[in-house]
Amino acid sequence: MLSRRATLVTAIALAAVFAGTLWTARGPAPEPAASAGNEFSAESAFAALRSVLTGDSPHPIGGGTHDAVRDRIVSHLERLGYVTQLQRTFACDAYNTCGTVANIIARRPGDPARPGVLLAAHYDSVPAGPGASDDGLGVATILEIARIIRQEQFRNPPLLLIDDGEEAGLLGAEGFAADPDLLRSAGCVINVEARGTNGPSMLFETSRNNRWLVGQAVSRQPRPVTSSLFATIYDLLPNDTDLTVFKRSGVQGVNFGIIGNVAAYHTPLDNLERVSVRSLQHHGINALAILRDLGNAELRKSDQNAVWFDVFSLFVVRWPERTSIWIAIASAIALLIATMLLSREGRVRIYDIGAGALAFGLSAAGAALAAFAVAWLGRLRAEDATWVAHPRALVSAMWIIGLLMPLLVFGVFRRRVSAEGLQLGSAVAWHAVAIALAAILPGASYLFIAPSIMLSAWALVRAFGAHFDADVVIATIVAAVILFPLAVSLYDGLGAPSLTIIAILIALVATTFAAFVVPIPSRVAATAFIAVAACIGISLSLAPYDSENPRRLNVLHVTDDGGKARWAVNAPTAELGRAAPFRPDAALFPWLRRSTYQTAPAPSVGTPPVEVSIERDDRGVKRTVAWRIRSQRAAPRVALLFRTDAAIESIRINGRTPPPATRGSLPYAPGWNRAVVRGSEASVEVTMRASRPIDFVALDYTYGVPPVAPLLMAARNASHGVPSDDGDVTITMRRGRI
Repeated sequence: MLSRRATLVTAIALAAVFAGTLWTARGPAPEPAASAGNEFSAESAFAALRSVLTGDSPHPIGGGTHDAVRDRIVSHLERLGYVTQLQRTFACDAYNTCGTVANIIARRPGDPARPGVLLAAHYDSVPAGPGASDDGLGVATILEIARIIRQEQFRNPPLLLIDDGEEAGLLGAEGFAADPDLLRSAGCVINVEARGTNGPSMLFETSRNNRWLVGQAVSRQPRPVTSSLFATIYDLLPNDTDLTVFKRSGVQGVNFGIIGNVAAYHTPLDNLERVSVRSLQHHGINALAILRDLGNAELRKSDQNAVWFDVFSLFVVRWPERTSIWIAIASAIALLIATMLLSREGRVRIYDIGAGALAFGLSAAGAALAAFAVAWLGRLRAEDATWVAHPRALVSAMWIIGLLMPLLVFGVFRRRVSAEGLQLGSAVAWHAVAIALAAILPGASYLFIAPSIMLSAWALVRAFGAHFDADVVIATIVAAVILFPLAVSLYDGLGAPSLTIIAILIALVATTFAAFVVPIPSRVAATAFIAVAACIGISLSLAPYDSENPRRLNVLHVTDDGGKARWAVNAPTAELGRAAPFRPDAALFPWLRRSTYQTAPAPSVGTPPVEVSIERDDRGVKRTVAWRIRSQRAAPRVALLFRTDAAIESIRINGRTPPPATRGSLPYAPGWNRAVVRGSEASVEVTMRASRPIDFVALDYTYGVPPVAPLLMAARNASHGVPSDDGDVTITMRRGRI
């Protein structure tokens, strides 16, 4: 058993790793504009961002300020000496959203016309917010890098793409990729994004078969925050960025993003005041380093993936993905040899090892159950908030539970089982999970492989009798270095669903030392239980929303057939209920699989209804129908929603066939499909494999609602609500059946 001194060493080591994790999460200090030379300066980049945005107005595709932001970006690049072009094209995404985009493409004069390194971000925002971080951070990064690299020599010329319509459905990237000449100019892509307003710049996504890319570029970052786990999980999620389009088109690349303060994401709070210059500095130094590296490398592709992770944002550890299983097996063999030697000496029994493996499992399961119960209790007032305004109390409770549960479980087993036997059993469990992950989800395997290797090393040291008093601390440090950063960032990424996972991660770290620590005094355990109870109480006493962490609440004015007008809200609150008699209304948007919308009577404001006509209806074995939708008020968006029992063979929107879907699907009810155009007019042609009836709804949308709802706006403010994504809209709709 460890001495009290060694227990103290373990505690100090864990505290040091935790401090290092927090240091990593802060990101680098911003470089002042005065020192801007050939290195990235966040202050200089932020000044460029201010000059092109000139304020906090949203600038979505089709919006009034959109073109002005675009033109200021073009002027800025031209002042730097770049040759610019506007790629104007009609593009569609894989979910049948289309629109005319104006992509900004910039080259240095005299660069050869051969494949190079594409540095990409988007300049459009959502209608509800100014997009100062999403993707103003990306635009600022590109503008500052453009200043720096004007005179640098590159083997692979840099190409700057500040594209349009990303928020509408990756339309700018789709339009770029649809042009064969432009696509050939992109030998690889560096995309810069944001899903929040602060936090470290994470390299969270790569193209597939990334072994060469990881070895050549990812590991060259001066302040890397990255892992193959991020890329693996992102590939499993139905999320998209511009890099999705380039990956589908066969172009390799990397994607940077930030995820801190997600409460401001896609809302009016994503403004210049909340832009983090630390995040901007981090984006810039990493993107510039990779651009320089790839710009002077022989661009190659690989047929393999890599496994990798950063250590305190200092360097990247990596290995070929296909070797993960062999590394895990080799470590398991080393553990088996050590176990046989210890068993032959009579120092451990098979029973001891089984008990240790059981203690590992009970620790993780116990932490999960306790964390789930505590999270449920602590969120009783959280309503439907995925991210609450004050999460620290519950997150702290997860860390306490994760540390406490293994100490209690291993403490019970230690009354009858040797500490070495328990630790060996825990090591066996670590290896079992490592081998399973290496076989099933190799990108996540490093989470268990690296600690497993150190546990095997500990066992060999013990077997050969050369151990020292605190030798187990080495495995603990490795586990903490790998798992603590994930536990710190997980809530920002996933919100409430991550709470139980955080406790499990911390419990895993604790299983590497719980067998050897001095038994927990009852007063310490009682204090921990009291602390968890206090965290629950604190969480219950705090409101889930406030002005800095608001709820997402859009107000819609909807005029249906016959001129009937209704208010609709997506998140009804008590304050809104007092302002108008809102009631659930599943019939309003029947295409939604799960609708939370409630409606109340609204004054008619004489909004001209959307026009819809049937231009073609050919029936036979198949059926082809063509609609024409036109907004009489020149709305920036029109849409057709339709339902049929027949299988859809093809959809053409303004003569364009959307690309195939590769990730996820829209949350629509069975049988419903859509076609959306970012513009005031659209033609939609649908061919079905059988002649069946079709229900359809045509809509047009304008941003904002009529100025006849002061009570509703006041009620939203009192609810700590803000518009998000598309924000407040005025809709007219026409329904039909053919």
